[in-house]
Amino acid sequence: MTRRILICFVCGLGAVLQLTAQDNPADAERSARIGLFVGLQANQHSPDFSELPGVPSCCPLFTEGSGTAPTFGALFSMPLAAQIDFELGVGLAALDGDLSENEVIGNAESNGQVVDAEVEHILESSFGLLSIEPRIAWRPFQSSNLPLSIRAGLEFGLINSSTFNQEERLISPSDARFPEGGVLRNDVAGDLDDAASTHLALGLGLAYEIPLAERLNAVPQASYYIGLSDMVDGLDWKVNSLRFGVALTYDLFGEEEEVVVPEPEPEPTPEPEPTPEPALPVISAALDLEAIDVLGRSSDDVSITIEEVEITESYPILFYVYFPKSSSDLTQTRQIMIDKNQANNFDENELPGSTMDIYRNMLNVLGLRMRNNAGSRIELTGTNDNVGTEENNTALSERRAESVKSYLVNTWGIEADRISVKRRNLPALPSNNESNDGRAENRRVEINSNVAALLEPVNLENVVRNTTPDVMRVKPDMNAAGGLEEWNLTVADNGKVLQGRNGSRPVETVDFNVVDLGVTPKMKEISVDLKIQDKRDQSATASATVPINYISLNQKRSETRNDVRFDRFSLVLFGFNSAELNDNHRAILEEVKQAWSPNAQITIEGYSDRVGDPAYNKQLAGRRIENVRQYLSGDIPASAIETNAIGSERLLYDNTYPEGRNYSRTVRIIVATPVN
Repeated sequence: MTRRILICFVCGLGAVLQLTAQDNPADAERSARIGLFVGLQANQHSPDFSELPGVPSCCPLFTEGSGTAPTFGALFSMPLAAQIDFELGVGLAALDGDLSENEVIGNAESNGQVVDAEVEHILESSFGLLSIEPRIAWRPFQSSNLPLSIRAGLEFGLINSSTFNQEERLISPSDARFPEGGVLRNDVAGDLDDAASTHLALGLGLAYEIPLAERLNAVPQASYYIGLSDMVDGLDWKVNSLRFGVALTYDLFGEEEEVVVPEPEPEPTPEPEPTPEPALPVISAALDLEAIDVLGRSSDDVSITIEEVEITESYPILFYVYFPKSSSDLTQTRQIMIDKNQANNFDENELPGSTMDIYRNMLNVLGLRMRNNAGSRIELTGTNDNVGTEENNTALSERRAESVKSYLVNTWGIEADRISVKRRNLPALPSNNESNDGRAENRRVEINSNVAALLEPVNLENVVRNTTPDVMRVKPDMNAAGGLEEWNLTVADNGKVLQGRNGSRPVETVDFNVVDLGVTPKMKEISVDLKIQDKRDQSATASATVPINYISLNQKRSETRNDVRFDRFSLVLFGFNSAELNDNHRAILEEVKQAWSPNAQITIEGYSDRVGDPAYNKQLAGRRIENVRQYLSGDIPASAIETNAIGSERLLYDNTYPEGRNYSRTVRIIVATPVN
């Protein structure tokens, strides 16, 4: 079928070119062009199947679906005849679409009774497409100077990615449940193994040419693509697309101008004196700078200080190992696994000063500590998310725990009878199992021990560079009586732009995170530059410089000046949506009390993960801080404690991963002690 369509297309193209060449013996003076295209594509799916190959589904039949996706690419065109151009487009697009069908089933349960219920079958599909599109553009109204063209061609595509996400969800009644429990089943996601590797479509469309400048044109266009091939082998599943967009084209060769010899002109008549132009509207620019510290306090003294400080930091360890869906393979987790020779040389004191690096070496830290504590024992509890393939699958939970045990026994030489294994479905304190993030956190192995020394934080001493202030706030003053056209604000080091902002409307403040600017001790100062332009093409500028001070440990010692030592502690493993302190928190807070002295200052910062409303997350962080403050207040005066509830405004770690979300549910405590 595809071959016959291609043959017909080529034969039709030849006929059109022959007729046009007979009617127009001389080609129009048009140049070859190149261009870029960007647009939006609306996909219309026409399926006729009930389930994907090898993927269980209770849907009676999927019949329709839709989706949208951006598209962009490049094009080349060249004239073939007076009214005919040949065009070749290459682009990236996506044939995404969500298929949905509702069904009434009779085996749902509500209040212990079997009832009829309405379910929704959902199949979210995603197809990435790399396409090449030869087409013919015909301009039927060239004689009337109407720059409208009609286009037709074939789209040949290579499908470079294909994924799906399927689920069956109960809609009504609201209290109905499937016989196996829950409102969700057949929840499967992954790659479409049987997806077609190529895609063929017939494209028809219109385009309108708008000159912008010499050789430069904007070409708004609309096209409709009729899918000729199926998206999945063995399934009746085609996709039609409606595409809107605009191309920016450039003529490669300009038209040769006709040389006209001018006739002698008569003597010009003296022109009257020009009327003086009115005075141009006023335009001016100015800026003011302000420093904001980590607690949100402001100062007019704006300078950046990079200071070397000695820090003793306590890194608590999250003794959870997270597994992918339906997997018990320890090599598929984010834990770093080593061999026996590496284990003999492993030293937790040489780990990088990074929370995530220490977590990824958690099993190695545990193996070393068990090897050094011969009487210690641990308990491994495997869990699952109790959804889909993991529902009531405690055997999978046990295999997960056994894979951790096997690593400790085989690599670290820990006696097997020192490690007990348990299994269950959801953890005793589960995360929200209605969300993908929560289900990922519930697929884990939990590690507990009868010896507290096995579960203690890793304490490391480092020399780090602290950069202050936290934020540099710029207050631009833009006075453009003729109307503001554009403003541009940059922060630069010797002309090299570090960061920038721009816009077309006045703003009161612009904030730059100082650490994100990437300042280094080699820099002496940075410049802040503001440029504004009004609608009369007038411009004004303003600049300010910010000095950079570098204070090294050697410098502080040679100058016999006072220094500050920082001790950092982190309280992790707060429960999901919980501010309650546990025994591990209290043990760390006792260490904080030991680190404090009467001349020291304590800062308590509260954070949360990305889940939920940011305003609520900030309140939750505040409750966690308050519980910590109350615990410390019996031994440390209130005047020595400062607090800052941050919530999810600044995520501490990558929340893509379960451990990143768990570590983000934390309270950080910094003890700053002056040292002579």
